[in-house]
Amino acid sequence: MNKDPNHAKKYGYILLAVLIFLLFILFAPLMVESTGILDSKSMTLSYSSYPEKPINHVWNESGYAILNITDDDFEKYPEIKELFLTKDTSIKKSDPGTDNPVLNSVQVLTRQRIDEIREKYCIHRILYWEGEYYQAGIPYS
Repeated sequence: MNKDPNHAKKYGYILLAVLIFLLFILFAPLMVESTGILDSKSMTLSYSSYPEKPINHVWNESGYAILNITDDDFEKYPEIKELFLTKDTSIKKSDPGTDNPVLNSVQVLTRQRIDEIREKYCIHRILYWEGEYYQAGIPYS
């Protein structure tokens, strides 16, 4: 039998540490899921005509806002910069065989960022950049 008076205290600390570790392992996935930090969605870019015929959206009486994409948008949202600056330039809007082709797709990380970009650039928005009209989309699910 161990006669050390701190023996029980040492095992108590070890038991407490193991218990905390197990609780962390059990609840960490729930905490991560609730924050949305592991969410990821693909945002796509397509050509659009001027607002008479917006693509991928149902026209309604409120209409569509035309948003001029600027360097400020690129600075604040690197995803938007990547979406436009790396778009497939070989796809032409005038090609008869291309019906609203996807020009580019980029990942948007975190639920908060997805919602923010969707609200500002996707919902009822026609994006204007370098003389062309576009629409961006991030699917709901």
